[in-house]
Amino acid sequence: MEYFAEAGHPVYVFNPPRNVDSGGLDTAALQNSDSASLSRWPIDRAWPTWGFGPDVGDPYEDVRYPVESVDQLVASFPAYVSSGGGGGGGSRFASPLETAALEALLNRVGPAVLLVHSAGGSSGFTVAQAVPDLVERIVAVEPVGAPTDPQTVAEMGGDAPFMGVYGDYVDERGQTGRKEATQTTAELAGETSPASTLLSLPDEGISGNTHLLMQDDNNGEIADRIISWISD
Repeated sequence: MEYFAEAGHPVYVFNPPRNVDSGGLDTAALQNSDSASLSRWPIDRAWPTWGFGPDVGDPYEDVRYPVESVDQLVASFPAYVSSGGGGGGGSRFASPLETAALEALLNRVGPAVLLVHSAGGSSGFTVAQAVPDLVERIVAVEPVGAPTDPQTVAEMGGDAPFMGVYGDYVDERGQTGRKEATQTTAELAGETSPASTLLSLPDEGISGNTHLLMQDDNNGEIADRIISWISD
């Protein structure tokens, strides 16, 4: 956020309503419900899934994340509603409450470049279909839910260029399918928006990046590439 703002871009940060610390959590959704509950990511799941290393406490030799500070990361994990996305039906990815909140933000500040990360991808892609005129470009950092249907991609942001960004050790993390889907999204978007691309950092000779690229020790280098693409 600070890096993009210092580069001259107005930045609005979206905190999903499913997160307890967002201030928008519908607590009524947790009452008289057999399915809704609060969850928080455990480090034994996050460590290998996010590409810190094969096992907790065993980092990859070239890992870019400051694993010596992982305790601070764990302390920052917000609790979230594990089903229903904080109310309104759907799943915790792209729930109606979450997409409505993001659409409301774009209606207030857009048109804008929409930058999504991880689970935020599903909501971002849904909103880009709903209000394509408010989405100038899409940057998807290791997203969930990258669309592979040509019609969906065509509707997503209209002719908005699409950029996918991926770090390292994707196969080891079990996320090859997500990366391939993001590649497909970029290729389909490229049919109408030639600037669309997938930035695969290992293919660029940049190794060791994790799922949390914005917190890796070379985050400025990655941000510069995104900023250059946005300005192209």
